[in-house]
Amino acid sequence: MNDAQIRSLVSKGTPCMVAVDGGLYIRITKEGTPFWVFRYSYNSKRRQMIMGQYGRAGLPSFH
Repeated sequence: MNDAQIRSLVSKGTPCMVAVDGGLYIRITKEGTPFWVFRYSYNSKRRQMIMGQYGRAGLPSFH
């Protein structure tokens, strides 16, 4: 998923959580605010961490 695709998703304003890459997701709240979310497993339990608001930090590169 690239920046243009994420911007298009945000402009729709529909609440959702969409995978970007390797455990990184973009989550759009019912208010239309987009957040970066990192999902991972620790001790066999599913966890997630909010990484920040989209737009204040660009598309991260983990490669």
